[in-house]
Amino acid sequence: MADRKVPTTTRIRLIFQTWTPLWTIETGSSILRAMVSQPYRIYVERTDATKNMARFYAMEISSTLFGETCLTRTWGRIGRRGHSKAHHFDHEADAVELFLELTRQKRQRGYCPRQRA
Repeated sequence: MADRKVPTTTRIRLIFQTWTPLWTIETGSSILRAMVSQPYRIYVERTDATKNMARFYAMEISSTLFGETCLTRTWGRIGRRGHSKAHHFDHEADAVELFLELTRQKRQRGYCPRQRA
């Protein structure tokens, strides 16, 4: 059987039709988000041997079972469990805005990605 050529525009349309159900669930006239459209995750550390400081800070944006967007922050001393705080948002854009703002603050305070040994 010979390969059939499919026009590029048709192929692109088929890809979007395939992925759309994974991103949204239609309920009547409203659309409920099923998952975060893009993974947001960061882990940074701040160490200073002269001050006996070894801290970490981690953030992640995920979806709850109810379709809300959740920003989870975890921080503490490296090697310990640390503390956690969860922020719930109706819109992913609000969670991303807070994520980026907190990332800027941590970078200004001297946090940087983990140094691999």
